[in-house]
Amino acid sequence: MKPRRPVAITRRTTLRRLLATLLSTGPLSALATALRNPPAKADPAPTPTEPLPAWRPDHTVFVILENLSAFEATEAQLKRADAPVFSKTSNWRYLNELASQGARFTNAHFTQTPYGSGLPTRPSQPNYLFLFSGHHQGVLPAWFEDTRSPYTGQAAYDRQGRLLPAPRDTHIGVGNANLPSVWLPLTSPNLGAALLQSGRTFASFSESLPYPSWNCGTDSSLTACSSTQALTDFYRRKHNPTVNWTDQLAPTSPRGHKGDLAQHVMPVSVNLGFMPTQDPVLKQSFRGFDRDAKGKPLPFDQLPHVSIVVPNEQHDAHSNSAQVADDWLRQNIGAYAAWAKAHNSLLIVTFDEDGSTDTSRGNGYITGTGRIPTLFFGAGVKPGDFAGRVDHLNVLATVLWLNGALDRFKSDFREFHQIVEGSGSEAEKEWLNLQPVTEIFRAP
Repeated sequence: MKPRRPVAITRRTTLRRLLATLLSTGPLSALATALRNPPAKADPAPTPTEPLPAWRPDHTVFVILENLSAFEATEAQLKRADAPVFSKTSNWRYLNELASQGARFTNAHFTQTPYGSGLPTRPSQPNYLFLFSGHHQGVLPAWFEDTRSPYTGQAAYDRQGRLLPAPRDTHIGVGNANLPSVWLPLTSPNLGAALLQSGRTFASFSESLPYPSWNCGTDSSLTACSSTQALTDFYRRKHNPTVNWTDQLAPTSPRGHKGDLAQHVMPVSVNLGFMPTQDPVLKQSFRGFDRDAKGKPLPFDQLPHVSIVVPNEQHDAHSNSAQVADDWLRQNIGAYAAWAKAHNSLLIVTFDEDGSTDTSRGNGYITGTGRIPTLFFGAGVKPGDFAGRVDHLNVLATVLWLNGALDRFKSDFREFHQIVEGSGSEAEKEWLNLQPVTEIFRAP
Protein backbone atom coordinates (compact mmCIF):
# COMPACT_ATOMS: atom_id res chain seq x y z
CA MET A 1 0.00 0.00 0.00
CA LYS A 2 2.78 2.43 -0.92
CA PRO A 3 1.32 5.95 -1.35
CA ARG A 4 1.39 7.43 -4.80
CA ARG A 5 1.75 11.10 -5.55
CA PRO A 6 -1.23 12.78 -7.20
CA VAL A 7 -0.84 13.81 -10.83
CA ALA A 8 -1.67 17.46 -11.35
CA ILE A 9 -3.15 17.12 -14.84
CA THR A 10 -3.85 14.23 -17.21
CA ARG A 11 -2.36 13.78 -20.69
CA ARG A 12 -5.87 13.71 -22.08
CA THR A 13 -6.70 17.10 -20.55
CA THR A 14 -3.47 18.60 -21.95
CA LEU A 15 -4.23 17.38 -25.48
CA ARG A 16 -7.78 18.66 -25.31
CA ARG A 17 -6.61 22.12 -24.28
CA LEU A 18 -3.94 22.19 -27.01
CA LEU A 19 -6.40 21.21 -29.72
CA ALA A 20 -8.93 23.75 -28.50
CA THR A 21 -6.28 26.48 -28.79
CA LEU A 22 -5.13 25.44 -32.29
CA LEU A 23 -8.67 25.26 -33.61
CA SER A 24 -10.06 28.36 -31.95
CA THR A 25 -10.17 30.40 -35.20
CA GLY A 26 -10.75 29.83 -38.90
CA PRO A 27 -13.00 27.36 -40.73
CA LEU A 28 -12.60 24.69 -38.08
CA SER A 29 -14.00 26.86 -35.29
CA ALA A 30 -17.12 24.71 -35.07
CA LEU A 31 -14.92 21.70 -34.42
CA ALA A 32 -13.08 23.69 -31.79
CA THR A 33 -16.36 24.49 -30.08
CA ALA A 34 -17.26 20.81 -30.07
CA LEU A 35 -13.92 19.93 -28.52
CA ARG A 36 -14.39 22.51 -25.81
CA ASN A 37 -17.95 21.36 -25.18
CA PRO A 38 -18.08 17.59 -25.72
CA PRO A 39 -21.40 15.74 -25.40
CA ALA A 40 -22.44 15.02 -21.85
CA LYS A 41 -21.42 11.42 -21.23
CA ALA A 42 -19.35 9.49 -18.75
CA ASP A 43 -15.59 9.56 -19.36
CA PRO A 44 -13.85 6.22 -19.82
CA ALA A 45 -12.38 4.81 -16.65
CA PRO A 46 -8.84 6.06 -15.95
CA THR A 47 -5.94 3.77 -16.75
CA PRO A 48 -5.58 1.38 -13.77
CA THR A 49 -2.78 2.22 -11.36
CA GLU A 50 -3.30 -0.75 -9.02
CA PRO A 51 -2.55 -4.40 -9.85
CA LEU A 52 -5.56 -6.39 -10.96
CA PRO A 53 -7.11 -8.36 -8.09
CA ALA A 54 -6.21 -12.03 -7.82
CA TRP A 55 -9.89 -12.54 -7.11
CA ARG A 56 -13.07 -10.61 -7.76
CA PRO A 57 -16.08 -11.46 -5.58
CA ASP A 58 -19.47 -11.82 -7.20
CA HIS A 59 -21.08 -10.20 -4.16
CA THR A 60 -19.80 -8.27 -1.15
CA VAL A 61 -21.72 -7.67 2.08
CA PHE A 62 -20.22 -5.07 4.39
CA VAL A 63 -21.52 -5.05 8.01
CA ILE A 64 -20.77 -2.10 10.33
CA LEU A 65 -20.94 -2.52 14.12
CA GLU A 66 -20.37 -0.09 16.98
CA ASN A 67 -17.90 1.24 19.51
CA LEU A 68 -15.64 -1.58 20.70
CA SER A 69 -11.90 -2.22 20.58
CA ALA A 70 -10.22 -5.28 19.13
CA PHE A 71 -7.70 -6.01 21.86
CA GLU A 72 -8.51 -3.68 24.76
CA ALA A 73 -11.50 -3.12 27.04
CA THR A 74 -12.71 -0.78 29.72
CA GLU A 75 -13.47 -2.30 33.10
CA ALA A 76 -17.20 -2.27 32.38
CA GLN A 77 -16.75 -3.83 28.92
CA LEU A 78 -14.52 -6.54 30.35
CA LYS A 79 -17.02 -7.32 33.10
CA ARG A 80 -19.83 -7.76 30.55
CA ALA A 81 -17.55 -9.76 28.22
CA ASP A 82 -18.28 -7.23 25.46
CA ALA A 83 -14.59 -6.65 24.76
CA PRO A 84 -11.83 -7.14 23.83
CA VAL A 85 -13.72 -8.32 20.75
CA PHE A 86 -10.87 -10.50 19.46
CA SER A 87 -10.66 -12.50 22.67
CA LYS A 88 -11.69 -16.00 23.68
CA THR A 89 -13.25 -14.52 26.81
CA SER A 90 -15.61 -12.18 24.95
CA ASN A 91 -19.16 -13.00 23.94
CA TRP A 92 -18.31 -12.46 20.28
CA ARG A 93 -18.22 -16.20 19.61
CA TYR A 94 -19.59 -16.16 16.08
CA LEU A 95 -17.57 -13.13 15.01
CA ASN A 96 -14.39 -14.82 16.27
CA GLU A 97 -15.39 -17.98 14.43
CA LEU A 98 -15.51 -15.94 11.22
CA ALA A 99 -12.20 -14.27 12.07
CA SER A 100 -10.51 -17.63 12.62
CA GLN A 101 -11.48 -18.72 9.10
CA GLY A 102 -10.85 -15.42 7.35
CA ALA A 103 -8.39 -12.53 7.32
CA ARG A 104 -8.27 -10.94 10.77
CA PHE A 105 -6.77 -7.44 10.86
CA THR A 106 -4.70 -6.98 14.00
CA ASN A 107 -3.75 -3.35 13.35
CA ALA A 108 -7.01 -1.85 12.08
CA HIS A 109 -7.96 1.68 13.11
CA PHE A 110 -10.78 4.12 12.66
CA THR A 111 -9.87 7.56 11.30
CA GLN A 112 -8.65 10.89 12.64
CA THR A 113 -10.14 14.39 12.47
CA PRO A 114 -8.46 16.30 10.98
CA TYR A 115 -7.17 13.33 8.99
CA GLY A 116 -3.59 12.58 9.97
CA SER A 117 -3.76 14.78 13.07
CA GLY A 118 -3.66 12.01 15.68
CA LEU A 119 -7.01 13.06 17.14
CA PRO A 120 -9.78 10.48 16.77
CA THR A 121 -12.76 10.90 14.48
CA ARG A 122 -15.72 11.21 16.83
CA PRO A 123 -18.58 10.56 17.21
CA SER A 124 -20.14 7.82 15.05
CA GLN A 125 -21.45 9.76 12.06
CA PRO A 126 -18.16 11.00 10.56
CA ASN A 127 -16.66 7.51 10.85
CA TYR A 128 -19.49 6.13 8.72
CA LEU A 129 -18.92 8.99 6.26
CA PHE A 130 -15.20 8.13 6.09
CA LEU A 131 -16.04 4.48 5.41
CA PHE A 132 -18.39 5.49 2.62
CA SER A 133 -16.57 8.41 1.01
CA GLY A 134 -13.00 8.72 2.33
CA HIS A 135 -13.79 12.09 3.94
CA HIS A 136 -15.77 13.38 6.92
CA GLN A 137 -17.79 15.69 4.64
CA GLY A 138 -17.36 18.60 7.04
CA VAL A 139 -18.86 16.72 9.99
CA LEU A 140 -16.59 17.60 12.91
CA PRO A 141 -16.75 16.54 16.57
CA ALA A 142 -19.29 18.50 18.61
CA TRP A 143 -16.44 19.94 20.73
CA PHE A 144 -14.77 21.53 17.68
CA GLU A 145 -15.58 25.10 16.71
CA ASP A 146 -17.29 25.20 13.30
CA THR A 147 -18.82 28.41 12.00
CA ARG A 148 -20.38 26.55 9.04
CA SER A 149 -22.59 24.50 11.36
CA PRO A 150 -26.03 25.64 12.56
CA TYR A 151 -25.51 23.91 15.91
CA THR A 152 -24.27 25.76 18.97
CA GLY A 153 -22.56 24.67 22.16
CA GLN A 154 -19.20 24.83 23.88
CA ALA A 155 -16.06 24.26 21.81
CA ALA A 156 -12.73 23.15 23.28
CA TYR A 157 -10.87 22.87 19.94
CA ASP A 158 -10.77 24.97 16.78
CA ARG A 159 -11.76 23.37 13.48
CA GLN A 160 -8.13 22.34 12.82
CA GLY A 161 -8.10 20.32 16.03
CA ARG A 162 -6.01 22.79 18.03
CA LEU A 163 -6.85 23.19 21.69
CA LEU A 164 -8.39 26.60 22.40
CA PRO A 165 -6.92 28.74 25.21
CA ALA A 166 -10.26 28.30 26.98
CA PRO A 167 -13.59 26.67 26.05
CA ARG A 168 -16.06 29.05 24.44
CA ASP A 169 -19.72 29.13 23.46
CA THR A 170 -19.94 29.16 19.68
CA HIS A 171 -21.08 27.21 16.66
CA ILE A 172 -19.84 23.64 17.00
CA GLY A 173 -19.30 20.61 14.79
CA VAL A 174 -22.30 18.67 13.51
CA GLY A 175 -21.22 15.51 15.36
CA ASN A 176 -24.14 13.07 15.36
CA ALA A 177 -26.80 15.62 14.45
CA ASN A 178 -28.51 15.67 11.07
CA LEU A 179 -26.44 17.20 8.32
CA PRO A 180 -27.93 20.64 7.57
CA SER A 181 -30.51 20.52 4.79
CA VAL A 182 -28.57 23.11 2.77
CA TRP A 183 -25.68 20.62 2.55
CA LEU A 184 -27.90 17.89 1.09
CA PRO A 185 -27.75 15.86 -0.96
CA LEU A 186 -23.99 15.60 -0.80
CA THR A 187 -22.38 15.65 -4.24
CA SER A 188 -18.94 14.27 -3.40
CA PRO A 189 -17.49 10.95 -4.63
CA ASN A 190 -18.71 7.97 -2.62
CA LEU A 191 -18.73 4.19 -2.65
CA GLY A 192 -22.24 3.69 -3.99
CA ALA A 193 -22.03 6.20 -6.82
CA ALA A 194 -18.58 4.96 -7.85
CA LEU A 195 -19.92 1.41 -8.13
CA LEU A 196 -22.95 2.51 -10.14
CA GLN A 197 -20.76 4.63 -12.42
CA SER A 198 -18.61 1.55 -13.04
CA GLY A 199 -21.53 -0.65 -14.03
CA ARG A 200 -21.86 -2.43 -10.69
CA THR A 201 -24.91 -2.46 -8.42
CA PHE A 202 -25.22 -1.18 -4.85
CA ALA A 203 -27.70 -0.89 -1.99
CA SER A 204 -27.65 -0.15 1.72
CA PHE A 205 -29.82 -2.20 4.11
CA SER A 206 -30.50 -0.42 7.42
CA GLU A 207 -32.35 -2.40 10.06
CA SER A 208 -35.55 -0.67 11.30
CA LEU A 209 -35.47 2.00 8.56
CA PRO A 210 -39.21 2.61 8.00
CA TYR A 211 -38.89 3.14 4.23
CA PRO A 212 -36.40 4.55 1.67
CA SER A 213 -37.60 8.18 1.66
CA TRP A 214 -37.81 8.39 5.48
CA ASN A 215 -35.45 11.26 6.33
CA CYS A 216 -36.12 11.85 9.99
CA GLY A 217 -33.19 12.13 12.36
CA THR A 218 -33.13 10.61 15.82
CA ASP A 219 -30.52 12.81 17.44
CA SER A 220 -30.50 16.61 17.51
CA SER A 221 -32.13 17.34 14.19
CA LEU A 222 -33.24 19.98 11.72
CA THR A 223 -35.97 17.59 10.55
CA ALA A 224 -38.88 17.30 12.94
CA CYS A 225 -39.63 13.83 14.30
CA SER A 226 -42.93 12.87 15.86
CA SER A 227 -42.97 10.69 18.96
CA THR A 228 -44.00 7.71 16.85
CA GLN A 229 -41.06 8.25 14.49
CA ALA A 230 -38.25 8.69 17.00
CA LEU A 231 -37.24 5.01 16.86
CA THR A 232 -34.98 5.64 19.84
CA ASP A 233 -32.19 3.06 20.00
CA PHE A 234 -33.28 1.42 16.78
CA TYR A 235 -32.67 3.02 13.36
CA ARG A 236 -30.36 6.02 13.55
CA ARG A 237 -29.76 8.28 10.57
CA LYS A 238 -26.23 9.01 11.80
CA HIS A 239 -25.34 5.34 11.14
CA ASN A 240 -26.66 5.40 7.57
CA PRO A 241 -24.16 7.19 5.33
CA THR A 242 -25.94 6.29 2.09
CA VAL A 243 -28.95 8.48 2.83
CA ASN A 244 -26.85 11.66 2.56
CA TRP A 245 -26.13 11.06 -1.13
CA THR A 246 -29.80 10.60 -2.10
CA ASP A 247 -32.28 13.40 -2.69
CA GLN A 248 -34.38 12.93 0.42
CA LEU A 249 -35.62 16.53 0.20
CA ALA A 250 -37.31 15.79 -3.14
CA PRO A 251 -37.63 12.00 -3.32
CA THR A 252 -40.30 12.07 -6.06
CA SER A 253 -38.25 14.36 -8.32
CA PRO A 254 -36.32 12.99 -11.31
CA ARG A 255 -33.13 13.17 -9.23
CA GLY A 256 -34.87 11.37 -6.38
CA HIS A 257 -36.03 8.58 -8.67
CA LYS A 258 -32.98 8.22 -10.90
CA GLY A 259 -30.18 9.97 -9.05
CA ASP A 260 -27.60 12.15 -10.76
CA LEU A 261 -24.42 10.12 -11.03
CA ALA A 262 -22.56 12.99 -12.70
CA GLN A 263 -22.94 14.68 -9.29
CA HIS A 264 -22.44 11.41 -7.36
CA VAL A 265 -26.09 11.46 -6.23
CA MET A 266 -27.80 8.06 -6.09
CA PRO A 267 -31.48 7.16 -6.45
CA VAL A 268 -33.47 7.08 -3.21
CA SER A 269 -34.17 3.42 -3.99
CA VAL A 270 -30.64 2.36 -2.91
CA ASN A 271 -31.53 3.37 0.68
CA LEU A 272 -33.34 0.22 1.80
CA GLY A 273 -34.53 -1.32 5.03
CA PHE A 274 -33.14 -4.65 6.17
CA MET A 275 -36.69 -5.99 5.92
CA PRO A 276 -39.11 -5.19 3.06
CA THR A 277 -40.79 -1.79 3.32
CA GLN A 278 -43.71 0.11 1.83
CA ASP A 279 -42.88 3.74 1.01
CA PRO A 280 -45.97 6.00 1.29
CA VAL A 281 -44.20 8.88 -0.47
CA LEU A 282 -42.86 6.92 -3.42
CA LYS A 283 -45.97 4.68 -3.37
CA GLN A 284 -43.87 1.60 -3.92
CA SER A 285 -42.85 -1.56 -2.09
CA PHE A 286 -39.14 -2.30 -1.69
CA ARG A 287 -37.12 -5.44 -1.07
CA GLY A 288 -35.15 -6.19 2.06
CA PHE A 289 -31.77 -7.87 2.48
CA ASP A 290 -32.91 -11.44 1.80
CA ARG A 291 -36.61 -10.96 1.05
CA ASP A 292 -38.43 -9.48 -1.90
CA ALA A 293 -40.93 -6.64 -1.71
CA LYS A 294 -43.70 -9.10 -0.82
CA GLY A 295 -41.69 -10.71 1.97
CA LYS A 296 -40.76 -13.88 0.10
CA PRO A 297 -37.22 -15.25 0.56
CA LEU A 298 -34.64 -14.19 -2.01
CA PRO A 299 -31.50 -16.15 -2.90
CA PHE A 300 -28.27 -14.35 -2.10
CA ASP A 301 -27.30 -14.19 -5.76
CA GLN A 302 -30.07 -11.58 -6.05
CA LEU A 303 -28.13 -9.19 -3.81
CA PRO A 304 -26.40 -6.19 -5.42
CA HIS A 305 -22.71 -6.54 -6.19
CA VAL A 306 -22.02 -4.57 -2.99
CA SER A 307 -24.36 -4.25 -0.01
CA ILE A 308 -23.89 -2.32 3.22
CA VAL A 309 -25.71 -3.75 6.25
CA VAL A 310 -26.32 -1.51 9.27
CA PRO A 311 -27.98 -3.26 12.24
CA ASN A 312 -30.10 -1.10 14.53
CA GLU A 313 -28.74 0.11 17.87
CA GLN A 314 -30.07 -2.92 19.72
CA HIS A 315 -28.09 -5.24 17.46
CA ASP A 316 -24.86 -3.38 16.61
CA ALA A 317 -23.41 -3.44 20.17
CA HIS A 318 -24.23 0.25 20.70
CA SER A 319 -27.04 -0.13 23.23
CA ASN A 320 -27.08 -3.83 23.99
CA SER A 321 -24.61 -6.55 24.90
CA ALA A 322 -22.05 -8.24 22.70
CA GLN A 323 -23.96 -11.48 23.07
CA VAL A 324 -27.10 -9.93 21.58
CA ALA A 325 -25.13 -8.39 18.71
CA ASP A 326 -23.20 -11.59 18.03
CA ASP A 327 -26.42 -13.64 18.02
CA TRP A 328 -27.96 -11.17 15.55
CA LEU A 329 -24.92 -11.49 13.32
CA ARG A 330 -25.14 -15.29 13.35
CA GLN A 331 -28.89 -15.37 12.77
CA ASN A 332 -29.07 -12.69 10.08
CA ILE A 333 -25.70 -12.81 8.32
CA GLY A 334 -24.55 -16.37 9.05
CA ALA A 335 -26.41 -17.91 6.12
CA TYR A 336 -24.88 -15.38 3.74
CA ALA A 337 -21.39 -16.02 5.17
CA ALA A 338 -21.69 -19.76 4.53
CA TRP A 339 -23.10 -19.09 1.06
CA ALA A 340 -20.33 -16.59 0.26
CA LYS A 341 -17.61 -19.11 1.05
CA ALA A 342 -19.13 -21.54 -1.45
CA HIS A 343 -20.24 -19.01 -4.08
CA ASN A 344 -17.29 -16.75 -4.82
CA SER A 345 -18.41 -13.93 -2.55
CA LEU A 346 -17.16 -11.81 0.36
CA LEU A 347 -18.24 -10.71 3.84
CA ILE A 348 -16.60 -7.77 5.62
CA VAL A 349 -17.26 -6.93 9.27
CA THR A 350 -15.83 -3.81 10.89
CA PHE A 351 -16.60 -1.37 13.71
CA ASP A 352 -17.06 2.38 13.32
CA GLU A 353 -14.74 3.35 16.20
CA ASP A 354 -13.00 1.91 19.23
CA GLY A 355 -14.39 1.49 22.74
CA SER A 356 -12.56 4.56 24.15
CA THR A 357 -9.91 2.26 25.60
CA ASP A 358 -6.80 4.30 24.70
CA THR A 359 -6.16 6.60 27.65
CA SER A 360 -2.48 7.23 26.87
CA ARG A 361 -3.19 10.93 26.24
CA GLY A 362 -5.97 11.40 28.77
CA ASN A 363 -9.65 11.02 27.97
CA GLY A 364 -10.07 7.87 25.87
CA TYR A 365 -13.03 9.31 23.98
CA ILE A 366 -11.64 12.77 23.18
CA THR A 367 -8.03 11.76 22.42
CA GLY A 368 -7.91 7.95 22.23
CA THR A 369 -7.17 6.03 19.02
CA GLY A 370 -7.43 2.32 19.86
CA ARG A 371 -7.58 -0.52 17.34
CA ILE A 372 -10.91 -1.75 16.02
CA PRO A 373 -12.04 -5.25 14.95
CA THR A 374 -12.04 -5.79 11.19
CA LEU A 375 -12.24 -9.04 9.25
CA PHE A 376 -12.69 -10.28 5.69
CA PHE A 377 -14.29 -13.69 5.10
CA GLY A 378 -15.02 -15.41 1.82
CA ALA A 379 -14.08 -17.65 -1.05
CA GLY A 380 -10.97 -15.78 -2.17
CA VAL A 381 -9.69 -14.63 1.24
CA LYS A 382 -6.45 -16.03 2.67
CA PRO A 383 -7.07 -17.10 6.29
CA GLY A 384 -4.75 -15.68 8.93
CA ASP A 385 -3.77 -12.51 10.75
CA PHE A 386 -2.88 -9.43 8.74
CA ALA A 387 -0.60 -7.09 10.72
CA GLY A 388 -0.38 -4.15 8.30
CA ARG A 389 -1.84 -0.86 9.50
CA VAL A 390 -5.19 -0.06 7.91
CA ASP A 391 -8.03 2.34 8.58
CA HIS A 392 -11.48 3.05 7.12
CA LEU A 393 -9.97 4.49 3.93
CA ASN A 394 -8.08 1.29 3.17
CA VAL A 395 -11.24 -0.78 3.67
CA LEU A 396 -13.15 1.55 1.34
CA ALA A 397 -10.35 1.43 -1.24
CA THR A 398 -10.26 -2.37 -1.09
CA VAL A 399 -13.98 -2.71 -1.85
CA LEU A 400 -13.65 -0.26 -4.74
CA TRP A 401 -10.55 -2.04 -6.07
CA LEU A 402 -12.19 -5.47 -5.98
CA ASN A 403 -15.05 -4.04 -8.04
CA GLY A 404 -12.97 -2.19 -10.61
CA ALA A 405 -14.01 1.25 -9.36
CA LEU A 406 -10.99 2.50 -7.39
CA ASP A 407 -9.17 4.44 -10.10
CA ARG A 408 -12.32 6.30 -11.14
CA PHE A 409 -13.10 7.07 -7.50
CA LYS A 410 -9.59 8.41 -6.82
CA SER A 411 -9.69 10.55 -9.95
CA ASP A 412 -13.07 12.01 -8.95
CA PHE A 413 -11.91 12.45 -5.34
CA ARG A 414 -8.83 14.41 -6.46
CA GLU A 415 -10.91 16.66 -8.70
CA PHE A 416 -13.76 17.26 -6.25
CA HIS A 417 -11.52 18.07 -3.29
CA GLN A 418 -9.20 20.19 -5.49
CA ILE A 419 -6.07 18.43 -4.31
CA VAL A 420 -2.84 20.31 -4.93
CA GLU A 421 0.22 18.11 -5.15
CA GLY A 422 2.51 18.49 -2.16
CA SER A 423 0.13 20.78 -0.27
CA GLY A 424 -0.12 18.50 2.73
CA SER A 425 -3.83 19.26 2.92
CA GLU A 426 -6.22 16.99 4.75
CA ALA A 427 -7.77 15.90 1.44
CA GLU A 428 -4.35 15.08 -0.02
CA LYS A 429 -3.52 12.92 3.01
CA GLU A 430 -6.81 11.09 2.55
CA TRP A 431 -6.21 10.67 -1.19
CA LEU A 432 -2.74 9.26 -0.63
CA ASN A 433 -4.11 6.67 1.80
CA LEU A 434 -6.84 5.39 -0.50
CA GLN A 435 -4.74 2.26 -0.96
CA PRO A 436 -6.33 -1.20 -1.10
CA VAL A 437 -5.23 -4.19 0.94
CA THR A 438 -4.08 -6.53 -1.81
CA GLU A 439 -2.18 -9.20 0.13
CA ILE A 440 -5.12 -11.05 1.65
CA PHE A 441 -6.71 -12.38 -1.55
CA ARG A 442 -6.10 -15.44 -3.69
CA ALA A 443 -7.78 -17.18 -6.58
CA PRO A 444 -10.28 -19.69 -5.11
